[in-house]
Amino acid sequence: MTHPQKEPLFYGWAVGAIVALAAYAFGRKNAGAVHGWIFCAHQTNVAAAAWMGGVARDALGQYGLVFGGGGYCGDGQAALVHQPVRSAQASNGIVTRGS
Repeated sequence: MTHPQKEPLFYGWAVGAIVALAAYAFGRKNAGAVHGWIFCAHQTNVAAAAWMGGVARDALGQYGLVFGGGGYCGDGQAALVHQPVRSAQASNGIVTRGS
């Protein structure tokens, strides 16, 4: 096992990707605000999921239902994310400077 200080940080790549996707979908002008709302929603949902997981563990005595429910929620979110992009958005291409 390696020392924790020497492990690379892999979680930081997601921030840039989310900002780029927000700029692509909503324009560079709105990317900052959209990213803020995405971050806020993410943190709120993480806190709610952790709390509900604890409640389910206290009520059921195990985490099996929590992990199964989380898997089904993840499948549903993946299905929503992989919907086709409307042709009006796809024809815009990459957002250029100044837009």
